Amino acid sequence: MGGIGKTTLAQFVFNHIEIEDHFDIKAWIWVSDHFDRFRIIKQIVDSFCIGNAISSTVPCGNTNSLDLLERELRRHLTGKKILLVLDDIWSDEWQRLLTPLQSAQAQAVKIIVTCREPMVLRNKDKENQINLGGIDGGEYWSLFLSCAFGGNNPINYSQKLHDIGKHIVEKLMGSPLAAKTVGKLLGCCLTEEHWNDVLENDLWKLKTDAHDIMPALALSYYHLPLHLQLCFAFCSVLPKHGHVYETDEVICMWIANGYVPESGRSSKTMNDIGKEYYHELQEMGFFDADSIFVTMHDLMHDLAGLVSHGETCIYESDSDKQISENVRHLQANESYLGLVHGTNNLRTLILYGTNGIPTFPIHGAFNKIRVLMIYDNIMEEFPDAIPHLKHLQYLTLWEK
Repeated sequence: MGGIGKTTLAQFVFNHIEIEDHFDIKAWIWVSDHFDRFRIIKQIVDSFCIGNAISSTVPCGNTNSLDLLERELRRHLTGKKILLVLDDIWSDEWQRLLTPLQSAQAQAVKIIVTCREPMVLRNKDKENQINLGGIDGGEYWSLFLSCAFGGNNPINYSQKLHDIGKHIVEKLMGSPLAAKTVGKLLGCCLTEEHWNDVLENDLWKLKTDAHDIMPALALSYYHLPLHLQLCFAFCSVLPKHGHVYETDEVICMWIANGYVPESGRSSKTMNDIGKEYYHELQEMGFFDADSIFVTMHDLMHDLAGLVSHGETCIYESDSDKQISENVRHLQANESYLGLVHGTNNLRTLILYGTNGIPTFPIHGAFNKIRVLMIYDNIMEEFPDAIPHLKHLQYLTLWEK
């Protein structure tokens, strides 16, 4: 079940002071439903700083050799105490990652995994498995009330309102994430009419199983004003994990794409208005409580992808589907740019994994780009195409 607190619990353990003192090195790796053994091993190596270590016999930074990475990993872990967290695994293929760790002559190797489906564990180390369920009855009701009523005293409101709330809670499956988002939605208007509208909404019928909380999250989204819907849906072009974007960066991207209006006669700048939009979405639970970086729960990212209706795309590998002609916001490795054709709608392009100057035509799919972000391994020259992008409003060139 998503949104139940698996990652939060793992983070609590990972960051505990006793863990810091006990292990020599530790790493947190997000696995995801797209299992890529090379990517994961490379991230483990990078997290342990092996490629940059003085003891490394080979440079691992730009290698494409899985054997080399695993060999260096085994050598570097000798005699050490290691903690590795593999977050959000979906396939039993994750066990292929254990080979170089188990064959390393480490003093101790401890691995924490989080997953929604117990089947992927194949009964491995069953006595140490923790199955998280929803928060039970009374505690969950208290959490829901605090989210819905905020600083208001629930006692001051009718029993009928409480009864409607209890029927809504039955649909939330004890999920803290659902309690926060739906609770905030209800808190916008503490009336029986509004709460009944939420209770009787047809979106509840879209539940795929008893543990599906996506309809609850979607309810909150569809009650947002249009400008906030657009800003939130855009954020599905940001990666779930890996590089994180500062709040100001994302606001600039919203502005460049026309999601934030000019303030008219007000003294507020567009950036001020964008910050208000961000804090409204954060208050409603769509973004995590981080004042510097834009982060969101995996299920919220999934929701953003659903409501973007194909206008955003993160193209990660050859196994991904063809890039749709409807895509307006794209994040991809430069090597996949040849797949972008037949569209004149592209407004945002985030390129990563480039080596040297990225090349793309200044016409066709690219001539209406408003946001261009290039994450380069070797940035030595200014890309020739950029001065010809006449609609470009926001540019970031970043060298690793």
